[in-house]
This record gives sequence, structure tokens and C-alpha cells, in this order.
Amino acid sequence: MSNSFKLDIVNPEKSFLSKENAIEVVVPAFEGDMGFLKDHISIISFLKPGLLKVIDATATEETYYVEDGIIEFKNNCLSAVSYTHLRAHETRHDLVC
Repeated sequence: MSNSFKLDIVNPEKSFLSKENAIEVVVPAFEGDMGFLKDHISIISFLKPGLLKVIDATATEETYYVEDGIIEFKNNCLSAVSYTHLRAHETRHDLVC
């Protein structure tokens, strides 16, 4: 039995990331950092600016910067909609102080 679930990170124009084998995802929500594993209860919440961490079935960890947005976890699918998302090692000059 697999412990993985589906992850989609999108903006209003296109899909940024789609994974079928996410094992754990931690998102920066207004309530605080939220961790998701397979079979998490259904939830909708708001994102705040911060780092979204993804661990997949191969134990690879990826980190992304996201700004305001919405997340939904339902039927073992985590969807995140955010206008801005970057891999953590990428920088944008307008985001750097």
C-alpha cells in the first residue's frame, strides 16, 4: 500500500508542479505551518508567504517559495494556487530587499 498522494501547484495561468508521489508536504498557512500526509482530513486554508517543502517517494526534498494563495486537501490530492512560486534556489530581484 502506497503512502503517497498527489500534489498540484498552479497559478491562474498554468501548472507549475504536478507530482503523483508526494509523501509529505509542509505549507506556510495563516494558521502556521501545516504538514500533510496521505489520508489527511479535507481542508481548505490560505497560504502566507513562505517556503513550501515537498518530500517524494524517493526521499527527494524540494523547497519552493510561495506567496499568498489557497490550498485544498481532498481525496488525497493537495492543490495549491499561488500567484508567485519559485524554487527556493531561484531569486527575483523584486523580491529581494
